[in-house]
Amino acid sequence: MSKEERLALAERLSVPEKTLTMALIHSSFANERKMQGLESNELRALLGDAVLRTVLVERMLGDGGKKGTITQELARLVSNTHCAQIARNIGMEPLVLVSAGFQVRPFPDSVLATTAEALIGGLYLDDGWEAAKQFILQHWTISQPPEISLPKWDF
Repeated sequence: MSKEERLALAERLSVPEKTLTMALIHSSFANERKMQGLESNELRALLGDAVLRTVLVERMLGDGGKKGTITQELARLVSNTHCAQIARNIGMEPLVLVSAGFQVRPFPDSVLATTAEALIGGLYLDDGWEAAKQFILQHWTISQPPEISLPKWDF
């Protein structure tokens, strides 16, 4: 990954380059370079997952969502599959830093989902709630639940 590629993606996503770089460091890469003092993206991903869930639930409640539909939609939106697809769509996959021994390509969804969540966690830590929230609302699309017409019972 070149610095130019990271800078270009950071600029395109309107995120700080440092925040993006921290999100791209897989634990295998950090473990391989312990002497350099690199931290993996795992703690930022943990925080990012919590921020992602909070923002999405807040939006769905504001849109009048009900518990059942919110639960189903939230599960879809925070799944590894969905978060990994967002990481791919925004161009993170080719820039993820992994160890030399990590040969799996394309990356498993879990690796890319962690990267996307780490970017959210990094935005929260580095730029605050609003920056993280705006990023999420820009890239995660909440489906509108279908209208369900229940039968009327006359007793």
